[in-house]
Amino acid sequence: LVLVPLDGPTPVENLGSMPLADVAVPPGAVELAQGPAALAAHDAAIDEWLALTAAALVAVGARGLELGVEYVKERRAWGVPIGSFQAISHRLADSAAALDGARLLAHEAAWAHDDDPARAAELAAMAFAFAYESARDATYRSLHFHGGYGFMLEYDIQLYYRRARAWATVYGGPREAYRRVTDKRLGRAAGAV
Repeated sequence: LVLVPLDGPTPVENLGSMPLADVAVPPGAVELAQGPAALAAHDAAIDEWLALTAAALVAVGARGLELGVEYVKERRAWGVPIGSFQAISHRLADSAAALDGARLLAHEAAWAHDDDPARAAELAAMAFAFAYESARDATYRSLHFHGGYGFMLEYDIQLYYRRARAWATVYGGPREAYRRVTDKRLGRAAGAV
C-alpha cells in the first residue's frame, strides 16, 4: 500500500471498476504498509467508508421522505390531502421510524470508529446495510406517492431515489455488508467461506 501524490483531484469516470494493476508508482512514493498490514489498512478504510456512507444514505432518505411528506400534504383526492389516508400516512411513518433507527446506528458506528475499535467494523457494516434499506424504502415510497410525477426530472424525488440505489452499490452493496457482519461474528477473515 503506497501513497501516490497527485497534482490535484483525479476525475473518476467509472465507479464500477478501478483497475490498480496499471497504476505507476513513482520513485520516492511513501510506502504505507505491506502484506497483512496493508490488508488491515484496506479493511479499516472500507469500514470508515461504510460508516460515512451510512450517514449519507440516512440524509438521502430523510430528504426523500421530506419531499414525500410535502407532496402528500398538497396532493388532493376526493377533496382531501392524500396524506390523510392511513395507507399513505402509515407508510411514511414507518419510513420515518426506520430512518431514525438508521441515524442512531450510523452515529454508533462513527462513535465506535474512535472509541470502540473492536466493534467498529461490525457496526459500520450494520449501519450501512440498514441505512441503505431505510433510504431505499423511504425514497421508493415517496416516489410512489408522487405517482407519475415521481419519475419526471422536474421533481427532485427521482434524484434521491436514484442516489439511494446507486450509492449503495459502490462497494459491493448491502449483501457485502451483511457478509462482513457475518465474518466478524464468526471470526473469519473477510470473504472466507
